[in-house]
Amino acid sequence: MVARYVRVLTVGNRYPPHGTGGYERVWQAAVAGLAAAGHAVTVLTTDHREPGVPPADEEPGVHRALRWYWRDHEFLPLGLGATRDLERHNARVFAANERGAELVVWFSMGGMGLGLNARTAAPQLAVVHDGWPTYGPRVDRWTARWGRLAGHRYDPARIDRWSFNSAYTRDLLVRAGVGIDPARASVESPGIDPERFPASPAPPWRGELLVLGRVEERKGVADAIAALPGGMRLTVAGPAEPAHLSDLQSLAGGRAVAFTGPASDPAGALAAADALLFPVRWAEPWGLVPLEAMAVGRPVVATGTGGSAEYLRDGENCLLVAPGDPAGLRGAAERLRDDPELRARLVAGGRETAARFTEAAWVAQIVTLAERVAAG
Repeated sequence: MVARYVRVLTVGNRYPPHGTGGYERVWQAAVAGLAAAGHAVTVLTTDHREPGVPPADEEPGVHRALRWYWRDHEFLPLGLGATRDLERHNARVFAANERGAELVVWFSMGGMGLGLNARTAAPQLAVVHDGWPTYGPRVDRWTARWGRLAGHRYDPARIDRWSFNSAYTRDLLVRAGVGIDPARASVESPGIDPERFPASPAPPWRGELLVLGRVEERKGVADAIAALPGGMRLTVAGPAEPAHLSDLQSLAGGRAVAFTGPASDPAGALAAADALLFPVRWAEPWGLVPLEAMAVGRPVVATGTGGSAEYLRDGENCLLVAPGDPAGLRGAAERLRDDPELRARLVAGGRETAARFTEAAWVAQIVTLAERVAAG
């Protein structure tokens, strides 16, 4: 039973289907969970439209009206007049949607006008799954230009509670000295929906490797291409930055590499693979894709950076290699090819791991946090 009906405004830069990464998907799951708990939820996001995404019936309560400092994979160098107009527009849109809200929940705020956080008297919860509290003030042109002189300035002290996806993300941002009070910070690690990623029996090894997710330089797709052993094929499934995609296609040359674009059925893509490669070069704040592969029942080769190190265990639920090491990736893929017992052991360990990190458990934690923050 709902203790008290709460009107919740959630805010972030991209919301599905115009944003399909882990951050966007968990935001959508949190909205559904809050609504299922009996709360009235509004989504306020940017007017960004992902290329190639067909028009669809809009989810109730979703308003795509904010503008942000990002376009075509870069943060815009706007002049003073354009920056002022953007901020004024966002202030009007926010005020119209914030009216009556008893809780504001911030999701991915990279490239957003962070001064919105000073335009509400409602309690605030920040759900942080990347480094926006550190880089956000630099790419928010109004905050970067005026800082403490701004009439409505970003103030992290106004945020009543910070929820981080991993201990790595929490500790990194607390140490960064960006105004996050560790006494108001907690870790709620997201997980996967077993119904969306059902277990699939593995066929005999065929040499089908998969990289799944956003295609960016820091994701290490180039290392996966360079590592591809003879007799194996690599599928790269995910939205791509055009310039980087062109570079990767040139690198692939005559290799057996297919770029399929965003995966409309990620579980099906995983089921069609023999193994997942997760070759990220950067410190991944968490990483849902390995957990998705584990749920489906496919072995994982990963670099184990950042927050993903909190659940990846070499030889137990994955094979770990160093970031930026194509030779290590190749050797791991060949080990999987040659050792059926190893594959079976990693699959079993992966399923146990995926069962510990479910979307339902994370949503329940976020709903509880939201209700507590709203109650003061």
